[in-house]
This record gives sequence, C-alpha cells and structure tokens, in this order.
Amino acid sequence: MVTLPAVRSAVTGIAELNASPVRESAAGVTGLVPAAPARYAALAFLLENAPGRAVLPVPRGKPPAASQPGMRPRL
Repeated sequence: MVTLPAVRSAVTGIAELNASPVRESAAGVTGLVPAAPARYAALAFLLENAPGRAVLPVPRGKPPAASQPGMRPRL
C-alpha cells in the first residue's frame, strides 16, 4: 500500500516528460488503485465508531492474547 503512491509518482513523471495521453491515463489509474481501499477503510472505521459496532467488514490482524497484561479483548 505504501509503494503504490511511489509508483504513481514515477508514472506521472514519465507521463510529464513524454506528454503521452496513454501514460497520463495510466498515472490516473495507478492513483485510483490505492484510493479505493483507503476510502473503504476510512468509511468502515468511521461507521464503526458511530454505533460502536462493525458495520462494514475490515480485515484485522490477530487479536492480542488474553494473557498479556494490560490488554483486554475487543468487544
């Protein structure tokens, strides 16, 4: 997810040097690819905070072990 904006910047730079409409379109598409999951995640977390429950599914890592001090399970 972090490398896609760097790829977009490289493609945009190449498109600026060549003034090619195909490369400009490719730069736009590579900009939209990371934007879609980012907007979905932002909306999912925003909706989760409002009612206090998950509305949209969001992939998460493993929950912390219950035996760790100071950690409590997710509700």
